[in-house]
Amino acid sequence: MQGGVCVVSSAYSSRRVIQPSKSPQRRPVLRIGSHQEILNKSSAHSYVGFRRCRASRRLISRKLPVVNGRTQQASQPRFPGASRACPVPNLSSLASTGACRPQLPLNRRGTDMLYAWREWQSMMWAPALPWLQATAELLAKVDHITHAAPCRQVAAGCDLLVRLFRHYDKPQFGLTYTDMAGQRVAVRESVVLEKAFCRLVRFERATDCRHPVVLLVAPLSGHHATLLRDTVRAMLPDFDVYITDWLDARHVPVARGTFHLHDYVAYVQEFIDYLGPEVHVVAVCQSTVPVLGAIALSAAGHGCTPASVTLMGGPVDARRSPTVVNRLAVSKPLDWFARTLINTVPRLHAGAGREVYPGFRQHMAFMSMNPDRHLKAHADYYRAVSTGNTEAARKHRTFYDEYNAVLDMAAEYYLETVRVVFQDFALARGTWTVNGERVCPEAIRDTVLITVEGENDDICGQGQTHAAHDLCTAIDPSNRYCLTVAECGHYGIFSGSRWRTHIYPRIRDIIRRFDNAHPEATASETVALNL
Repeated sequence: MQGGVCVVSSAYSSRRVIQPSKSPQRRPVLRIGSHQEILNKSSAHSYVGFRRCRASRRLISRKLPVVNGRTQQASQPRFPGASRACPVPNLSSLASTGACRPQLPLNRRGTDMLYAWREWQSMMWAPALPWLQATAELLAKVDHITHAAPCRQVAAGCDLLVRLFRHYDKPQFGLTYTDMAGQRVAVRESVVLEKAFCRLVRFERATDCRHPVVLLVAPLSGHHATLLRDTVRAMLPDFDVYITDWLDARHVPVARGTFHLHDYVAYVQEFIDYLGPEVHVVAVCQSTVPVLGAIALSAAGHGCTPASVTLMGGPVDARRSPTVVNRLAVSKPLDWFARTLINTVPRLHAGAGREVYPGFRQHMAFMSMNPDRHLKAHADYYRAVSTGNTEAARKHRTFYDEYNAVLDMAAEYYLETVRVVFQDFALARGTWTVNGERVCPEAIRDTVLITVEGENDDICGQGQTHAAHDLCTAIDPSNRYCLTVAECGHYGIFSGSRWRTHIYPRIRDIIRRFDNAHPEATASETVALNL
């Protein structure tokens, strides 16, 4: 008893007796030790969490009323395991009842709130967007009146707002036909294999012509496989095209398991086995590393290897000519990426509870790499709509409808890719192991190797993709081809005019030359091989 205040030193006593104060003029305060002592003894931070601790402190320091010289008992306890004589929760009782569950660290809870806030923002804008779109369409039709120009400007502003705040779903390939020998041939998509996180899609052409089979491995780096629409469109007249259609991780239920980088490699091996040794693999951007790893593992294990592999703009050795992306990856520890960039899928999605690297974060990263270019593009779009330049507006919509459609990636896959590809450079250093087996690119012998780089690629620096030739030392020099395209950026490698007129014709001719089903090569094709 000190100065009329009763101090109970133990926080673990199952029965506590509060002695009345000798000075009834002052209302006693129940203090059970110090806050720090309680936290140290009970490890409340790791067990109950920050909010529970704050609630406990408020309850501990609460003043109790005095009636007729006696301190009243505490009110009904607010925690399981607490008694009237002891308003402080019994932590061992809480553990047995399961009332307290481990919570995410404060920094992770903050990032998860960002995902929830993003979803809330989309829901808040959803009712207004149709009205803005209707207003834009109505005012855009106003013409031949005194105030037509201001009306078109308002329409352009409404249209731009809709595009900035709408949610972009996965686009469709929309490839319903192709031209073969001057004739229009119908095309339809069919799923031939389906995995937990990927579908193998075939573009079936209504023709009896046999063409070389091409497996187009789309990157799993934030965008959908439809980003390669132009790549598929160019190949359809000459090849039987298959593509890996990666699923949005937030739509994959947690019950379907996790997805690691070695699962990606296993998927590619399974797809190659399904299509057979005559398949020609084309890997774009991020997919180059797991594709080369899959082929190397199959070659070392005497499995099925493709007739050729084309690696386009991928970080095979990210140490060469590092870009902004490469420098960011090595400037932060892996733990920073896990704490800062990983979120939990919120409710209302099939994959609720799954940890992911959200697509909107990746989209923000894409935009921040060239902010001036994107700001100018949107300003030009506003001017195009307000002045009636429909062709320029259409091109903007076509590009950004695809660019803004992003997907979530499984957290374990994303973090392993950062570590293996961009921090440890494990493939280039020969230290990458998949399920306990070391990846040995030097084991590849019978596969033709083609690498393609863009001179102005700001995502994958010069030499990073061509580094595959230094790793695949067992491939005959006559079966290796390097192509560096002048004045070509990252996306120009697989889409746009340079892809259609410069890159694709050369890749097509090489594949035709080395295709087992069509070993003969025409004179024109042989000339085109001089890269």
